[in-house]
Amino acid sequence: MKNTPTMSINETKQQMSLLASILESYESLVTGRIGNPELTKEDYVQIDPEEME
Repeated sequence: MKNTPTMSINETKQQMSLLASILESYESLVTGRIGNPELTKEDYVQIDPEEME
């Protein structure tokens, strides 16, 4: 690719670090490690969406 800007090694490391953080956060969200473990599904149902705005 001729007109593609080049990235330094440091910039590449920063981008990879950011990507790793995003993927780790997503994995934690999917596996349920983010959130209040004391709340049940019934508790979440009681939350009024209008109050969250």
